[in-house]
Amino acid sequence: MKVTTYILNSDGTIPSYVLNGGYFPNSRAGDSPQDWVLVGVCSDDAPGNSMNEAELTAYVEEFSPVFTDPVTEVETSAADVVSAWWSAFTS
Repeated sequence: MKVTTYILNSDGTIPSYVLNGGYFPNSRAGDSPQDWVLVGVCSDDAPGNSMNEAELTAYVEEFSPVFTDPVTEVETSAADVVSAWWSAFTS
């Protein structure tokens, strides 16, 4: 398994190599449903490079350095959010 980015198939379905995905959406040029780049835990045969936690953190910090809880409005750094996600989904 590896952590990598992906986009949805042109018909809006999740690629078969995605085991658990839909995280850290990043907008991209393109028509819906392929207008977001998503992060997921994928099978080894998935296209794209495998990311370690530091690489994922750097990637997310490029477009979302701070996350704000919509209820409490508490801000959390991308590094902390990625670290919590990494612990939950890669162990």
